[in-house]
Formats: sequence, C-alpha cells, structure tokens
Amino acid sequence: MKFIIQMLFCIAYLLIHAHANSHENFTVSSGKYHTCALDDNGVTCWGRNNHNQTDVPTLNNPTAVDAGDWHSCAIHDDGLACWGRNSYGESTVPSGLINITEVSVGGYHTCVIHNGGSLQCWGLNSSGQTNVPSAISNYTSVASGMMHTCASHSGGVECWGYDDDEQSADQTYSPTFISAGFKNSCAVVGQKIQCWGWSGTTYGGTPALGRDMTNPVMVSTAYDHSCALDADGIDCWGDNDYGKAPGEITTLNDPQVVSSGNYHSCALDRDGVTCWGVGDVPEDDIYSLDHGQTNVPDTLSFTFPPPPQISDLADTIIYQNRWTVLEFINSGSGGISDCSISSGSIPEGLSLAVKSDSSTCHITGTPTQLGVATISVTALNDQGSDTANVTMDVRGYVQQVPHPLWLGGVLACVLMVVSVRELRKN
Repeated sequence: MKFIIQMLFCIAYLLIHAHANSHENFTVSSGKYHTCALDDNGVTCWGRNNHNQTDVPTLNNPTAVDAGDWHSCAIHDDGLACWGRNSYGESTVPSGLINITEVSVGGYHTCVIHNGGSLQCWGLNSSGQTNVPSAISNYTSVASGMMHTCASHSGGVECWGYDDDEQSADQTYSPTFISAGFKNSCAVVGQKIQCWGWSGTTYGGTPALGRDMTNPVMVSTAYDHSCALDADGIDCWGDNDYGKAPGEITTLNDPQVVSSGNYHSCALDRDGVTCWGVGDVPEDDIYSLDHGQTNVPDTLSFTFPPPPQISDLADTIIYQNRWTVLEFINSGSGGISDCSISSGSIPEGLSLAVKSDSSTCHITGTPTQLGVATISVTALNDQGSDTANVTMDVRGYVQQVPHPLWLGGVLACVLMVVSVRELRKN
C-alpha cells in the first residue's frame, strides 16, 4: 500500500510539472511600447495594448517569445502563435511551417527559421524586408528590424530590405548572435560587438573596429541605442534619452538576457526581470511615451537551478609516498564544468581537476613538496560558481605497516624452516 501511495505522489508531481518551462527558455523581449517575458508559467506581456499586443493567447508549453513594434509571437508545442497588429498580415501565421526553432518580430513583419535551416518571412514588404534570398538554405539565426532583416549562415551574415544607411549591407563575419534595429544592425563576433548602419555610437552603432567586450554573449539594437551582455554584465550605448542607455550596468545578479526597445531596455537575471528607460523618469514631456512597458508584473516567476555548492574539506594530512585523492562534496545542481584555484598554491605533485563523471572537483596525485598549503577552489557550471577551502599538511615518507597476509607468510616460512631442521635431526 505504501508503494502505491508513493507512486501516486510521483505521478501527480510529474503531471504538475510536465509543462513547466525550462530555465534555458526563460527570456524577456522589449518591443516599441510593450514588453513580453517567458517564465515558469508561460508568456506574460505588459505595456501599451492598442493593438492587443499584450493579450497573450492560450499557448501550449511555449519555448520562445519575441515582441515587435505592435505585435508579438511565441513558439509553442502547437507551432507558432502571433497576436497584435495585423494590418499587413504580420500576425497571420502561414501554413507549412515545420519544426520552428526561432522567431523574430520586426516593425511590421515576422520571420522564422524552420525545417532545419529554412527561413520564411511575411508581413509588410515595402522595402523588400520579407524577400528572403533564395540561394541560401542553411540559416542559423534571424533578426527582424524595423524595415530590414538580417540572418546568419555558414558563410556570414546576409541582410536585405531598407538600406539607406547600409544597415542591410552583407557581412563576412561569422557571428554567434545577431540583432537588427531601426537603421543599424549588430553582431557578436569573437570578443567584439560589430555594428553597421546608422552612424557610430550616437545611434547605437559602434566604430569600425568594434566594441571590445569580455566573452560577449548577445547584443540587442533598437531605435537609437544598443545593449550587450558579456561576462562582466550589461553595457548599453547610444542615445541615452530617458535613461535607456546608461552605460555599464553591474548591479544585476548574473544577467542571462538583455533586450532593447524603442525607449526602454530590459534584462533577465537570477532575481527576475529589470527594466529601465521610459517609465523610470517622471518627466511630463515623456508621458506620451510611457505606457507601463517598464512596470514589471510582480506575478512573474523564474526558477533557476542553484549553482554548484562545494563544501570546505577538513584539514588533512597527506604523505609523500602515498597517492592522494581529496574530493569536494557538491550539493548544488548540475555537474561541474571547470575547477580552478582562486587563491593559494597547490603542493607540487598534486593537481586539481574535474572528476571524470563531472560531479565535483577533486585533488589527486603524489605530493613531492613538504609543508602546509591552503588553497581556495572554485567550481563552475552554467548556473554559477562556488568556492571552498582546504588545508593540506604534506609530511615525509610514512612507515608502512606490514600487511597481515605478509606477516602470515613470514610466520609460515619460519615454521617450515624449523620443521625441516627438526626432521634432519631425526
């Protein structure tokens, strides 16, 4: 009976959490005057709703959401859903889309990557922004701007549509992330953010050599400002009217996503969504621009797995003639991707590494350096990091204690020799 009850509880738990969103899908997307986010419970949008762009329809396990100027779209188990303005068919999802992996919502058009690298766009085509080049079929990412579109593929970046400031100029970069805004485009290329189009830093672009970053992850460019996320946090540049591009932002708790809208920006970190820009500045002259797009609902919920949690090792004595294995206990979530010494020096002959099963960090080897050493070890995975300490007292060669089997063998040999001698006497 107890087993049956336990199974029923287990099944109930699985049913409740079967459609819970993975933290890997959590995101925030800033539109012109509205914002959308994907959290534990699905998609929520807020801000201006003159075209019903914040009225989220029923979605079946959504995995992505993107907010444009006046409409929004989300990928879910039933395909693609779009809502909001539909004056040019931008919210009418065409038939025949298969296995959609990415959606990007622009000013009045929408684009998706589906069917293993095919790209399809629809909506307003006044400048050719939905005319996807037919010569390429292996697209990896797409970015819809106001009236132009960019997409990355194995050969670089292809752009098309409105091009009065060369925002649609093709690039030979091999980017890991792309973004298209009003009159400029940006990409993460190696350790830099490369932008082209509307001139320089004034409107969210960058100098020709690019903007140096520390392991940049993503960039988001909008009307006249841009923001990027790297290992140090978030950096925003361009027109800073209404405080939407304040420069470096280092107060967030491990930011995961940044998104630029026309007059505001938002970021997702481990504490939830934070927005700045219009809505933060109580000035009468921006009243017409403030539609609550920075007023983050307090109902949002983001459950991130905890980072690694390795505990200190007890101070330990080790010897020169013995192989050492010291293992840290990891009570956090997920495996360990990297172990490093954050302070102190490990004794010669010992080494720190990730355990073969990626479960934790361990110290192994035979020490050759005598003395006491204290080190701090930092464990890292995609959820964060943790640090623990250990003090090692390395001593000289220890006297080996004879093994019982060895002693038994010696005793047997002595008895045998004595017996032989007695036999010879007789």
